[in-house]
Amino acid sequence: MNESLKITWNCPVCGKERTDYVSKKPKTCSPRCGIVLAHGDRLEFHLNREAEQVVIGSLMGDASIPQNNHGNPRFSVSHRIGDLEYLQWKYRLVNGSGLFPSPPAPKSFRMESYRLISSRHPGWRSYSNLFYPLGTKMVSEGVLGMISDLGLAVWYMDDGSLSFHCYSGNPRVKLYTQGYTVSENEIMRAWLFKEYNFRFHLKKVKGGCGYHLSLTRKYDSINFLDTVRPYVSQVGCMRRKLEAVKSGQL
Repeated sequence: MNESLKITWNCPVCGKERTDYVSKKPKTCSPRCGIVLAHGDRLEFHLNREAEQVVIGSLMGDASIPQNNHGNPRFSVSHRIGDLEYLQWKYRLVNGSGLFPSPPAPKSFRMESYRLISSRHPGWRSYSNLFYPLGTKMVSEGVLGMISDLGLAVWYMDDGSLSFHCYSGNPRVKLYTQGYTVSENEIMRAWLFKEYNFRFHLKKVKGGCGYHLSLTRKYDSINFLDTVRPYVSQVGCMRRKLEAVKSGQL
């Protein structure tokens, strides 16, 4: 290969000098550093507002981005095969960042679930530090303060459900937050009331462990669904979480 096509650069993570050929195929400094290169330029970490809200809403729900002592962290989220359309919707919103090299793929040969996974990058550390300050996922007021209506909709699609009271028929929205502590649930409940005036109640999960947040008033549930509707309605398989509720009425 033509030696003039070689480039020399210093890895911004490990500081080592690297020499390689310019190639249209993305390269990495090393698996440990995970900096993607194309034509000699390293991939800058950039999430637009929509992509960041998908990331934050997913991290409130099913996604993970744990700290990695052996290299840079990466974002990962999985959903069951029945919700593949939802995962593909997430991919479309984050794809422009260049941080997600491939669309959702089966998590295992059984193809029971699909996973969307990012490249490793030092830019993910700020999100990892926010959600995993002590090594396990936590929620703080700082995290909640970053959530917009889109992030709330993603959180709801990940961990929420809609049911109807057996006698009155009134809608009931629930957020299954049993992965968080009681104090974290109280922080989320207080933030949802302060930011949106949603009066969630903290309840124990029947027949299980942990707690969930529940809206018991018809007015609150309808307002919540109207808030997330513009985003949830974009995903066919998630419209079940809006079922039979129209703006302001059943």
